[in-house]
Amino acid sequence: MTNVNIVTITAASTDPAIDTEKTQKQKHTHICTGVLNDYYVSKFMVMFSFQASVLMTCLTASVLTLSAISCDRFIAIIFPLHVRITKQRTSVVISAIWMVSVAVAIPFLIIRKYNSYQVSISIQNH
Repeated sequence: MTNVNIVTITAASTDPAIDTEKTQKQKHTHICTGVLNDYYVSKFMVMFSFQASVLMTCLTASVLTLSAISCDRFIAIIFPLHVRITKQRTSVVISAIWMVSVAVAIPFLIIRKYNSYQVSISIQNH
């Protein structure tokens, strides 16, 4: 059933790859000043919470799928004759992974407020 997990992780990794290409084409904006002048964030990603939630869903699903593959391989090595990984168990795990991923991304849909903060850092020598 590792093949099904690999297909799932491929699907989960597709959106962040496309999303990165989109955000590189956007104009970047400073989010703070001072020592952190080189830190930029795309306003496109911050302003559109739906895109951020889709990205968070895919990234979470990708990490959880890698964890599921690791657990699957661990069980196969430690208990080679006792535990059978079936299609039904695999589909339950994949469904749970995507449900948890969507649950993690829900705050990105709810929070739509964009705050810009200016940071000033001063160093005093005594």
